[in-house]
Amino acid sequence: MQWQDGTSINLDHSDLDRSVSELAGSQPGLKTPDAGSNTRWDAQLVLKGSVSNDSFTVAERPSANPEGFAVNFIGTSGSDVYSGTPQYDLAYYRELDSDSLSGLYISDNPEQLPLVADNLPPLIAEDFEDDNLLVYKNYGSLLTDQTAQIDLLKSVEVLALSPGDDILDLSTGQSFPVVDFGEGQDFANIASLGDRPDVTGYAGLEKLDWTPLDSEGKPLLQQAIHFDVQELQEDATNLLAVGEYPPALIQESNPWTLSTFALPGDTPASLPPWIEIQELAPTPELVGEGRVVISKNIVADSDDASLIWLELLVHDQRPSGQGLVGLELNLDWNASALELDEDRFNTDSVFDPDHLPLFQNIGKLSSGDGREQITGLGAAALPRAGRGKALGLTEQQ
Repeated sequence: MQWQDGTSINLDHSDLDRSVSELAGSQPGLKTPDAGSNTRWDAQLVLKGSVSNDSFTVAERPSANPEGFAVNFIGTSGSDVYSGTPQYDLAYYRELDSDSLSGLYISDNPEQLPLVADNLPPLIAEDFEDDNLLVYKNYGSLLTDQTAQIDLLKSVEVLALSPGDDILDLSTGQSFPVVDFGEGQDFANIASLGDRPDVTGYAGLEKLDWTPLDSEGKPLLQQAIHFDVQELQEDATNLLAVGEYPPALIQESNPWTLSTFALPGDTPASLPPWIEIQELAPTPELVGEGRVVISKNIVADSDDASLIWLELLVHDQRPSGQGLVGLELNLDWNASALELDEDRFNTDSVFDPDHLPLFQNIGKLSSGDGREQITGLGAAALPRAGRGKALGLTEQQ
């Protein structure tokens, strides 16, 4: 073990056959909290190294069937080696410096890393074996004068990745870790045997490319099959947004169907009876969870049958949303379908004075290519001074 000032200590296995306090007391620079002073060194469940290059090897745990993970390796800076036990072990990367970390790149093949294989840290390259994993920690922000930080994982079955955009690249068909991707927009590129990808060991994954392999480990297809990954709860109604909102101005209406996945040329299996698809209108309540959404209503005039009104409604569905005290919009419509009544196009008709009495502007009217536009339509309120109301806090705003 080496500190940043160059000081180092070497510990033989016989030096570790003692309590944490005994170990700390025998080595300069090591300290232990009172709460853990009597803990045996080989009974620790969590191992965390320095900001330099570390190597941890745990051959076995005192208990053959420990509760939870046998060992928790906490990822740190540097190029580290984590060698686990025959039980389930965890490599935890949630605590890496998120300010400089764009994400992790995990691979079971040195040739697949986004750097020249000869640039691997020497000790990592020499110790790599076929069923190991490499964790490239600074691939997204590596500068020309920086050294690649790559961890080597041996017999580590479970990974908790960073809050960034992580990439899992398993091309050999030999490594199948359980992975919690966490936050970020994460991507997995895997190759495996079978007639469909197995993603049951992944949590928090957004996109997947899968290459099916034959019994000899050769690709069955020239190009990987791309999947968007959705996590759906069993015995629950799950909402899945398909396409963009708001939808395109001109959109073909096609019926939606569900079917199971099958490789090209294979017959899809029957759809399980416990799943069905139901098309729902994209209401503000459905599409606007956690966001501000603007919807519209077309309302017929109560006195003039040839006149309709366009109502614009604001829905603030943010968890701590306080509504909107100002709003500016651009409108666009088919000129052959609707004609603007310019006699009624004024601030008195357009704005509700109880809501947005300030800075009222009906915008600029223009036309072209068979469409008409209003740009800069907007107004504001100042609720704390008793001038108007915040929009989006009730169903009628």
